[in-house]
Amino acid sequence: MLRKVEMLVVLLAIAAASALADGDDPPSRVARLNYQSGPVSFRPGSVDDWSAATLNYPMTSGDHLWTDAGAQAEIHAGSTAIRMASQTAMSILNLDDRTVQLSVTQGSVNVHIRELADDETFEVDTPNVAITLLRAG
Repeated sequence: MLRKVEMLVVLLAIAAASALADGDDPPSRVARLNYQSGPVSFRPGSVDDWSAATLNYPMTSGDHLWTDAGAQAEIHAGSTAIRMASQTAMSILNLDDRTVQLSVTQGSVNVHIRELADDETFEVDTPNVAITLLRAG
């Protein structure tokens, strides 16, 4: 009887490991807050409360940033620098190995793309227009 239980445990462990291996790998690209001057707030996509942003904290799809009056921030996503002006609300709509999609609902951003591969997409959405950046610059 004990032998059957041991076999069942081994089979369940193999099945669980196989199910985990079939899942998608997380993206290798995240965004990080590299610089901040003044109060910058951060809200993860899974939380309703804002908190003070922390330098170098990894950000991904669903996360939000806000620069308060007189504040500035710079975020890096791969080789791209995204500079947020004062009183800017930005969220990361999609961030993976090939796509960066940002939403800017208030304020302004300056985007400097060092490299953009043919299969990569960089998009900035605003309340009035969506802009797709086509090349480095």
